[in-house]
Amino acid sequence: MEYFELFGLPVSFHIDTADLRKRYLKLSRETHPDFHSLSSDLEQAAALDRSTRITNAYNVLRDEEKRMKYILMQKGLLEEEARVQLRPEFLMEMMDLNEAMAMADGEDEKDSLRKQIEGIRQELLEIVSPALDAFDQNGDESQLSEVVDFYHKQRYLVRLLEQL
Repeated sequence: MEYFELFGLPVSFHIDTADLRKRYLKLSRETHPDFHSLSSDLEQAAALDRSTRITNAYNVLRDEEKRMKYILMQKGLLEEEARVQLRPEFLMEMMDLNEAMAMADGEDEKDSLRKQIEGIRQELLEIVSPALDAFDQNGDESQLSEVVDFYHKQRYLVRLLEQL
């Protein structure tokens, strides 16, 4: 897991973002191209490449959803363009939400729907938390299929929120 290694962190769904930021700033100071202006062109290009990789890694690891996607992709459990089949019960609940969103005409109704969607996300997170914790604590990958399911459902909920 190159991004985690870059910052000297264990692979984990939960990370201390303040610590990550400190590590990022330290690495950025060490590798920023401006500090290599007197170096050869080759060394400057290498510094720019390393600085870009550090920034990309930081942007992924600091965002909970991007970090989850990164871990799942690195484990070969998630494909970029794969077609996802969600459970019918979840899709029915989402269809009901879509209908309510289409009929919502006031900000109060939209706020209520936002809260409802966030409530669904929290319920899903509570269900998947043991799998996330098991992976973080001892590298147990046996429940990562639950994390993949959560990731896809969460993406669906994010799209609904964006539509609101």
